[in-house]
Amino acid sequence: VALDGTKVRANASRHKAMSYKRMKEKEAQLAAEVAELLRRAQEADEEEDRRYGKDKRGDELPEELAFREGRLEKIREAMAALEAEAQAAAEQAEAEGKEHSGVPEDKAQRNFTDAESRIMPAPGGRDFLQAYNCQAVVDHTHQVIVAARATNQTSDKRQAAAMMQETIGNVGAVPREVSADAGYDPPKVVDQPHDVSVEPVFGQIKEGRGFRQFLLRGLEKVQAEWSLICTGHNLLKLFRFGRLLADDPCHFHTWTVRPWHRQHPVQQVA
Repeated sequence: VALDGTKVRANASRHKAMSYKRMKEKEAQLAAEVAELLRRAQEADEEEDRRYGKDKRGDELPEELAFREGRLEKIREAMAALEAEAQAAAEQAEAEGKEHSGVPEDKAQRNFTDAESRIMPAPGGRDFLQAYNCQAVVDHTHQVIVAARATNQTSDKRQAAAMMQETIGNVGAVPREVSADAGYDPPKVVDQPHDVSVEPVFGQIKEGRGFRQFLLRGLEKVQAEWSLICTGHNLLKLFRFGRLLADDPCHFHTWTVRPWHRQHPVQQVA
């Protein structure tokens, strides 16, 4: 099998993301603006009370004030979420004997449209996308996807073991040979150079079927959508292979690959 990941755009613009540093600056700015608008509103209310009496109902909350208060609330919610993530990371680091400040880095970002998506480097590294990192394990012979997972991790590191476990669970067998590129950095799991058997699959999904952006938002829903896309790919592959068998029963051939599991026990992907 071959393992690789591809970036798929989230249903959100990267321009709707904000860094923790910018959030702190914007929170202070909006808080000051809200305070000034409330002061001015209070003055206006007092003037109207003098003119019309205190028992008269005034206008609804000014649109300008409502917008700023809503924006301020969203920023504070995003800051709280980043702070919670940093605290959880600090607790995990402490359990592993490592250090972590428990405070979000200034560059930590959160998107207001899809908070679980992340800004990720696009292919070539010249641009960035608001995206999810979609993983797939593909069988060498027929390009059938045997394991698939959408993540919001910008890097492929630490994905190999989880994807191998999912593969084993799906097919009920340990892959005899696994290939992945250096981005996975898994010397105990992968013992072969990366081949390109998985790239055509991503090409067929993205170019052939035009799937370049998720319709749904949030990691759980994106995972379901990615599973649906991969299922559609597999149905087409199996249909095509079934036609080939019908036309030529001798077309099928078995794998002749090196026994991966004999050199790398399954415990290494646990």
